Amino acid sequence: MNELIGLARRMPDLEQLLLGVGAANTVARNLYLGLGFEIYGLERRALKIGDQYIDEELMVVWLNKVAG
Repeated sequence: MNELIGLARRMPDLEQLLLGVGAANTVARNLYLGLGFEIYGLERRALKIGDQYIDEELMVVWLNKVAG
């Protein structure tokens, strides 16, 4: 992930990277937060696996420009 973010930062017109993570997946969530991502939203019941719904946190890392 660090390599991907570094490559993205070298692209002058690329402003952000977005991802979604299952809200209950604390290991992945903490990894992304540690890489500089921040949570900007929550999509309730975004995924359905069998009979179970999973909320998805939406995350962004800003690359070359300041967030508006």
